[in-house]
Amino acid sequence: IVKKHDKNAPFLLKPTFTVRMNSRPFFKENFDELLLELSRLYNIVRNGGIDVDENKDPQSGNGQNFVRQTTKYWVHPDNVMELKLYILKYLPVLIYRKKDSDDVPNPAITSIYFDNQDLDLYQGRIEKSEGAEAIRLRWYGSMDSTEIFVERKTHHEDWTGEKSVKERFSIKEKYVNDFLAGRHTLDSRIQKLREEGKKNEQDLQHMKELGEQ
Repeated sequence: IVKKHDKNAPFLLKPTFTVRMNSRPFFKENFDELLLELSRLYNIVRNGGIDVDENKDPQSGNGQNFVRQTTKYWVHPDNVMELKLYILKYLPVLIYRKKDSDDVPNPAITSIYFDNQDLDLYQGRIEKSEGAEAIRLRWYGSMDSTEIFVERKTHHEDWTGEKSVKERFSIKEKYVNDFLAGRHTLDSRIQKLREEGKKNEQDLQHMKELGEQ
């Protein structure tokens, strides 16, 4: 309506209208918490009244190396909320939060991608060149997350007979800058995982090699 007004009237209404709308509480309403609760309820119904995700670590089952196939779609901003509500009927929202935390779950996923001045990695991914890589830092949840994943995604064409793969390892946020500068290694982290028995020797060796690369 405002667009049509500004197109046909001798004065613009949009600037004033935008300021007024931004000052209204309902216009800034955040529905994330409501969507998360609706997602949980839908999931309970789908599973016969059982909350299968209660006390479950959302990262469980996610190894450091795994094959993943994804399909991405562009959605007009005006249709995002409608699409979310439709998907909730069939799939739950994947959320990340610290164990035993009472904080409201934050479904955010933040990524920082690395590249050179010529954007070679970006171009390779856009063109889907064989062996194209994406190297990034990723964390889940709020900005104060202390666990950061260092990831490398490698694209393989179908004719190679190989599947595209994502390799990664986690590192504490306080060590990230030193790791990127070459002043921190994964030796202490690997030794701790070995002592705790959380990873087998093959995974630990690959983690060491990936960190050195």
